[in-house]
Amino acid sequence: MGGCDTASSVYDDPDLQTDALAGLLRALRLESELYLDGFDTDLRDRLRQMLTRAGHHTPATEKIICAVEDLIGETAVSVYR
Repeated sequence: MGGCDTASSVYDDPDLQTDALAGLLRALRLESELYLDGFDTDLRDRLRQMLTRAGHHTPATEKIICAVEDLIGETAVSVYR
């Protein structure tokens, strides 16, 4: 996860693959599994920013990750039906 670690703590824009990976990590809610030393801002917000940037360059990336988020949400709600 070196790419996400670097991208989340550095002000330079990461590459599009790292942005897409960050969006997927956010969708799957895996940010708590990342070991990021000294990260003092909301990681989910940073991951969302990275996904948005990736979506501007490759809209399909953002659509896929949003579909993953929707499927996870639907699965969570179906438990209560």
